[in-house]
This record gives sequence, C-alpha cells and structure tokens, in this order.
Amino acid sequence: MKTRQNIEVGAGAVIRASDGGWLGGCSWKVTARTSAEVELLAIKGGMLVAINARYKKVTMETDAQSLKGILEDLKKSGTHEFAAILKDIGELLKGACKFEFNYIRREANEVAHHLAKLAQQLEGHIMTHDSVPPCARLAYEKNLKDSNDSS
Repeated sequence: MKTRQNIEVGAGAVIRASDGGWLGGCSWKVTARTSAEVELLAIKGGMLVAINARYKKVTMETDAQSLKGILEDLKKSGTHEFAAILKDIGELLKGACKFEFNYIRREANEVAHHLAKLAQQLEGHIMTHDSVPPCARLAYEKNLKDSNDSS
C-alpha cells in the first residue's frame, strides 16, 4: 500500500458581508495529504478566523460537495479518515458563532483559491487581508458583480 506524503500547501478564507462586500481575508499554510484534507483544514481555519472576529452567524462556503454532507452530519464521522479534524470542527460548532455550510461552484470560490496560492509564497505561516489583495481583485470584482446581477 502506497503511503501518501504530507505536503505543505496554501489555504485561504474570505469573509464577506451579506451583500458580498469585503470584510477580511486570510492566507495560511497547512500540511495535508489530500485535497479533501486541505479543504477541511481551510474550513476549520476559516471558522477560527470568524470566531476570533467575534461573528455570531457565518455561512461557510465550500466547493467540495462531498465534504458539505460530512460537515452536516458530524455524528457519523467517528471512523472517517479525517476524524480528528472533523472532531475539531464539531467542537467549534458548539460555540457562540453559528455556522451554516453551503456548496458553491468552484468558479465562485476563486477568491479563496487566490488567497491559498498567495499563502504558498509567504515567508511565515499566516497573513491577514484587511483589503482585497491585488492577486484576488479581479476574481473578487467578478464574484461581486455576479452576485449583484443575480439579486
């Protein structure tokens, strides 16, 4: 059986207002074996960012549809290969911040992907973004326009 190697990759989280406006973002490095593990670590990291910012209600978006179902039924995750991460997420769900999980198309998650790519270039392990970083500006403006067009 082939053992997968841990690799260091980037993760990104975007915090938007209900109208899609930029509230903040974060880029950081994670060590993982699979893209699903990276996505779960990004979700956990995004939850921690929201909790530390003292948000009360947050909608988490993921382009990994299979993970959305797992996150909605954490009771069944005891033997899952990512049980430790899922347990951590479960503990975060018990706090004051209320989370909802939504699936979005990969194209709609482009800004977070740009922040994740930015993380790979960091000297340290984490960077916060009070404004939209230049590398994500076009994707952000497109998402904002698309969300305004669909309203």
